[in-house]
Amino acid sequence: MLHLAAELAVLCDNVAAVGWRRHPKESAQQSEQQVLDREFAASSENGLLEDNVRHHQLIIRAVSELQQIMSTSVYIHLFVNMINVCSHIFVISVVLLETDEMAVVVSTACSLAVFLSGIALYCVIGHTIIDQSERLPEAVYSSGWTGADMSFRRSVSILLVRASQPLSITVGKMRVLSKPTFVQVLNGSYTLFNFLYRTQSDKEQRERLGLQES
Repeated sequence: MLHLAAELAVLCDNVAAVGWRRHPKESAQQSEQQVLDREFAASSENGLLEDNVRHHQLIIRAVSELQQIMSTSVYIHLFVNMINVCSHIFVISVVLLETDEMAVVVSTACSLAVFLSGIALYCVIGHTIIDQSERLPEAVYSSGWTGADMSFRRSVSILLVRASQPLSITVGKMRVLSKPTFVQVLNGSYTLFNFLYRTQSDKEQRERLGLQES
């Protein structure tokens, strides 16, 4: 995933640099060598843009294959980690309220940090892919297409249409790996923790009432 984000960053830089090495149009009085140089530069820029289009297609294919491979496993990983985060927070709250065993609190907090980092790693890198793919249309606009020939402009139009759809990785066919997904996982953990905590509080309250009645 991180490699794909880096590939997108390289692609954006390459696309933004294409077209600016073309010789500007000059007056009608120019030597044959100048005409040949300008035509060679134009053909070279067209070739570079075509290479970038093929590079973008390879990245799209790689994102699609990666999504197929990791969709189910990462979704299960996020779900299990959400439950682990909830259980660890619940353990910490119970220990702090009922006992003074700080060693248990510290060890549980360390485990909690590991599970949180496992969730954040996937979501942050997935969001980086989205951010880099959203930079691509701006990079296309920044290329030297204004003074280019029709072939170059046509390739720019094709790349721009495809780049207008940001790339992302969806897991479980419902969750896109991104920072909002990380927040949703934390919200889910808090919801489970709140349910467990209220259940535990109601149980303790019923036990107190039973002791008072007896």
